[in-house]
Amino acid sequence: MPLFRSPWWNNRDPAFVSAASAAAAVALALIIAYKQQKRIAASKHHPEYKEISSPKGRYPLFGHLLSIKPDVSLSQQLTGWHNEFNTPILQLDMGIQKWISLNDPKMAHEIFVTNGAIASSRPIMAFTYKNYALGGKGVVFTKAGKSWRNTRKAVLTILAPKMVDGFRVAIDQEVDYLIANLTKNSDPTTGVNPVKCLQLASLNLILATCFAKRAKSIDDPLFKEIVQYVEDSVSYGSPANDLAAYVPVMKVLDLFTGKKKKAEGERLIGIRDTLFKAMIKEAKESNTDSFIKTLYEIKDEHELDDNDIMVTMSDLTIAGTDTTSVSLSWAFLILMNRPNVQKKIHAELDAFVAEHNRAPTFDDRSRLPYLVAVQKECMRFRNITEIGMTHVTDEDIECQGYIIPKGAIVMCNMNGVHLNSEVFHDPEEFIPERFLDSQSTMYAAANGRLENRDHYQFGWGRRICPGIYLSETEMFIALIRVFVGYSLEPPLDQQGRSIKQDDSKAVSAGIVVTPAPYNVRFVERSERPRGITPVN
Repeated sequence: MPLFRSPWWNNRDPAFVSAASAAAAVALALIIAYKQQKRIAASKHHPEYKEISSPKGRYPLFGHLLSIKPDVSLSQQLTGWHNEFNTPILQLDMGIQKWISLNDPKMAHEIFVTNGAIASSRPIMAFTYKNYALGGKGVVFTKAGKSWRNTRKAVLTILAPKMVDGFRVAIDQEVDYLIANLTKNSDPTTGVNPVKCLQLASLNLILATCFAKRAKSIDDPLFKEIVQYVEDSVSYGSPANDLAAYVPVMKVLDLFTGKKKKAEGERLIGIRDTLFKAMIKEAKESNTDSFIKTLYEIKDEHELDDNDIMVTMSDLTIAGTDTTSVSLSWAFLILMNRPNVQKKIHAELDAFVAEHNRAPTFDDRSRLPYLVAVQKECMRFRNITEIGMTHVTDEDIECQGYIIPKGAIVMCNMNGVHLNSEVFHDPEEFIPERFLDSQSTMYAAANGRLENRDHYQFGWGRRICPGIYLSETEMFIALIRVFVGYSLEPPLDQQGRSIKQDDSKAVSAGIVVTPAPYNVRFVERSERPRGITPVN
């Protein structure tokens, strides 16, 4: 019987078609996965170089994906494996992807900075690259190339310290609003969960500097819309939502969930396009200075189009809303549990106020060495990201006797590098004094020599966070405003006893790692300096 007349071929039953399609997809995916696994196994061998250690528990097709424990953070699990093998470099086979984890800042610097020209690309994920970044727009998710380099130069221009300093009044105002919100909502007994107030402050700093506008409160529809967009985008764009990138056989799931996933992606892109196009238009027509106006002034110089700018502003909003608020959230929790550190901060600030008869500003950093050290130690002590943003190598890279193969996804294990005893003495202890001789700004340290770096939270090389100075400025001013007028104390139980808040628990929230929910009391200082009225 001719094939085209076969009852199998001509079966129009929907259930049959669906089953046949699924079977065909599985078969094709298995063939692809098999070939990819053979390609990994047969990748270029360099007998003269050291072999990179790899954990046990590698499963067919899935590799180490099934060895990732759901109840332990990825960064902590990587640290455990690094310690088990006593190695600064580790290889994981994540389905068809080869991941390289680094536990040593020297290796990370050599790969990401010294070899930055060939180690600065990004993994191409289905949503983040193809849909969100429109195939190569913006600075966060797009691969390295001419368009990315042009956009990054423009972003570095608008976020340079000189530009940020021009918005110092707006930054001071937003910090004052933050402290007022926190203290107003701090119950004398139970305190306040600071998360929403911190998100509002960080978002408003982005809105004020980028778009010349702000959200009035956490109940403002603009605040709710942007925060929801940020949370949904981070969740939807996470690697866990694109398993087919690791295991092609998982493409078969698209036969059943593909339409729903596509609709959700289109919904998020629709929200992004509508929201940011409107804010950009409003900022361009405003009489107030903003980064948008500067970006459009240099648009032609950097060969940018409207979509480049729209995606980039979305990048800055997502990154800026999360990182600074999470950094301050960790700092409040850490310092609440360390009253002796707070006393030293109070003493330093009181001495400054007594001498100058005013509260200090960011320009007075050099006169506040202990507070500078505390800010840096807070950033080192608790990670705000697990592995930062991953890089992809465009060529083989030789590093300290190892070969990092072309196409590998390379990451810095933040938990590992910040708790590396060869880099930081007593790394499990909170010791601000370790940074008393490191008084440069975090912006300068991150962009300088490796031996002068204080921590690695802002990334590496050509992919280092361009908003360091803006984030650092807001965080430092917030610490000044808080501790000039207040002490941070834990909530109280019914008998008036302090309820200790755990600063060791971390919650993964996509790109960032937040503290487990906690409350803090902002208690007005009775011994505050004369002439200084707390913000409230």
